[in-house]
Amino acid sequence: MNRYVKNVFTVAAAAVLLSSPALAARRTSLSNNQLIKDKDDVVIYPQLMLDYRNLINFDYGTSKGEGSGMLLIGSRDFGFGILVNRADINPGPLGDAGSSFMWNYMDTYELANLGAPGNPLATADGGVADGDYSSPLTFVDLIMAFNLGRNLLGFRLGIGTGGQSETADEESSDSQFALKLTAGMSFGKNMDLAADIVFASGQRTVGGDLAHSGSLFGINANLRGFSPMGEKIDLGYLGQFAFGSQAITEANDNNSDARNDILLVGGLGPVYKLKKMNSTVSAYGLVGIGWSGRDPNTDGDVDEDAETDLTIIIPGFRMSLELNLLEWLVFRSGMEYHFGYQQDTEANGDLVLTQQEGSFGWNAGLGLIIGDFTLDGAIQQNWMTQGPDFLGGDAPMFLNVSANYTF
Repeated sequence: MNRYVKNVFTVAAAAVLLSSPALAARRTSLSNNQLIKDKDDVVIYPQLMLDYRNLINFDYGTSKGEGSGMLLIGSRDFGFGILVNRADINPGPLGDAGSSFMWNYMDTYELANLGAPGNPLATADGGVADGDYSSPLTFVDLIMAFNLGRNLLGFRLGIGTGGQSETADEESSDSQFALKLTAGMSFGKNMDLAADIVFASGQRTVGGDLAHSGSLFGINANLRGFSPMGEKIDLGYLGQFAFGSQAITEANDNNSDARNDILLVGGLGPVYKLKKMNSTVSAYGLVGIGWSGRDPNTDGDVDEDAETDLTIIIPGFRMSLELNLLEWLVFRSGMEYHFGYQQDTEANGDLVLTQQEGSFGWNAGLGLIIGDFTLDGAIQQNWMTQGPDFLGGDAPMFLNVSANYTF
């Protein structure tokens, strides 16, 4: 058995080199189920680091420039931690895609954001502007948490920077800075709260002259709770409110492009903790509404070119399973579905777009446990159904891979 475990571990470790960029392999395998607790809750609720103290974790992408890291150190009463991540991997609902983030990325939008502000100068369909800033933020977070007896208190300070420059026919450069402040509190083991304030700014110069500049301000509030319904079942609930305001200004003519976004999401469903094979089953429904108002103001008229976007997700649904097949081997899987309605309207009341669409997806993954070390991998869908190259498939084995050690 020991030789077999080592062989499996070696194959899984080698597959890190084949993974594609993403974060949090365990949660990805569970289709981002937020009611199954995980160490990655720390990025939303910093006070929870005391539940995962004395831990180091690495999330691997396809290159040394993609991924994230987490180091949490402390005692029962006090702890501190460091998080490092690339903010372009999962910018969250305050990104430059506005409420369309909820429409296009159902599998990651609710309560899943790492909290890094969106790039105010990034090019994106439906974004604030067609700025050509492309370099992502590298975000570094400092976390502190305190045990107040029955309750936990935590704070997070995140600082992000990014930039690039080039000299060809004419010199050009980009620069960006972002700041995030988070405060969170947990009441017992059954309710977690957190709130964020985020700022971001950026600018681009061409030929030594300022071409355009942008700024972003956002607030974000998250709630997760559990109500015990019996020995093996809790009723879980989720909530999120987010507001983002962005603006970009062209230096040559002072034309501005402004956008405001509001997002409200709620979820409710059971969590079963079964002794049989030490398994967890969770399913919950979701509803969400997002609103965006954009005013390009390219002709000096604040209202003429304005456009609003309304997005409604109803219903959304997510279910997940985590099953300990052996003491050292875990299987995970999740499925999700949502049906959404989207409507874009011009300032004069004319409809630009009306769209209704349903979406379905699934994920699966494996976890290896060897003492205090775990290796988690979310499997590529094509690899799972078609197999590796020698069976006719051509997809990498893992969507992402995470390594975790508790000391």
